[in-house]
Amino acid sequence: MSILKNIKQNLFKECNIAIGNFDGVHKGHRFLLNKLIELSKADNIPSVVFSFYNHPLIYINKLKTYYITEPDEKLEIIENAGVDYIISPFFDDYFKNMDKKEFILFLIKNYNPKRIIVGENFNFGYQRKGQAEDILDYFKENAIIIKPVEINGNRISSSKIRQYLREHNIKHANLFLGYNYFVQGIVKKGNMLGNQLGVPTLNIENNQSGKLVPFPGVYITKTHIDNEIYSSITNIGGAPTINFEKDDKIETYVFDKKLENMYNKKIKVEFLEFLREERKFEDLNELRINMMKDIENAKKIITNWENT
Repeated sequence: MSILKNIKQNLFKECNIAIGNFDGVHKGHRFLLNKLIELSKADNIPSVVFSFYNHPLIYINKLKTYYITEPDEKLEIIENAGVDYIISPFFDDYFKNMDKKEFILFLIKNYNPKRIIVGENFNFGYQRKGQAEDILDYFKENAIIIKPVEINGNRISSSKIRQYLREHNIKHANLFLGYNYFVQGIVKKGNMLGNQLGVPTLNIENNQSGKLVPFPGVYITKTHIDNEIYSSITNIGGAPTINFEKDDKIETYVFDKKLENMYNKKIKVEFLEFLREERKFEDLNELRINMMKDIENAKKIITNWENT
């Protein structure tokens, strides 16, 4: 599998190409990717995904938090899906000002597609005026338009997943994704409050990568450290009990595990279930008592999962 950044690097006599943002690479995206791979194997030509490295809406609207998957995370998931090539140029003014016809001709000139595969709600070109029907006009029977995948009558979409994350609805977000929503980051030194309260936490630096973090609260999580996975709880938000104003802290407590030499180590935290909203307590003692309750509740829920 190769990831190509050079947009005019024509390696294909012919290929099948799927186009989309693929943010989150959710179940609907993977249905489309599987169709691409299936057709490409039948045609005996390469399967190619064209997906901008950065999300066009982040570039155009200068959004600070939007990604479900950061660009490199997205590429890794697509790669693991089994496609042959990913073409992932940076979205810039060159593409921003390209109208729908120019974009289609750009694809034809540079990649020689036999088939184009897009989702039914796909938009492209200047001011997103291009639609799936425009692909159909050019490629006729070789345009494959994929209808949205549904779960229990609800259409899977990246927008819906973002909404779920903002609503603490981590279960439905994970259901639509087909995997557990996660964040990754480098462990940095915090205020050491967890140590003081007897529940030392791993603090992930929010690096402003543009990834949408679940809204503030306490979550049951799984934490990946050095190829091991541990049960944990994670608090997202500030520290209202001690009047910290920043609300972008990510603090994880790993159950029953003494962790040492963790600073500057990269960890991955998967979100499983929302436990409670962020609260301000009267004092540190009340905060400690409630943290212990959170840990106890989380362990009970995890035990119930394991026994069902």
